[in-house]
Amino acid sequence: MKVNYLFTELPETRQEINLLTASIIELAQSGEIDILDLEISLKSLQDAIETARKSDQFKDELGSYVDRFEKEFDRGPAKITRVQKSTYYFDNNESWVKASDKLKQLEKTLKTIPSDMADSETGEILHPAYKRTSEYLKIIIS
Repeated sequence: MKVNYLFTELPETRQEINLLTASIIELAQSGEIDILDLEISLKSLQDAIETARKSDQFKDELGSYVDRFEKEFDRGPAKITRVQKSTYYFDNNESWVKASDKLKQLEKTLKTIPSDMADSETGEILHPAYKRTSEYLKIIIS
């Protein structure tokens, strides 16, 4: 069963988002539709939105459009601020590469030791890594 009727109008305000969220959860709990079909529909919608927003065409069009406005402005219920993000890359620094490789090796070691042990080079007590495992559904839309 398709869940298209949930999305006759896209939410625009935080209140509408909360109402849609509550409707989705209520639908999931009601047993009115198969919850796996609902999850597949939600995943499909999420993939479509993410793919569109990440596309260069969408980003370029959006960038051209917002160039008309100030750095910060309101549009309907949304407050929009153009911001910048810097990303640092260190892989051109030999010291960083060596330290990063050493950290990766330490992580590999800590994953495999069954109990506390002393580092043979430094004498430092190494504690085994602990892990948390979570379960999720991997859904691939064809």
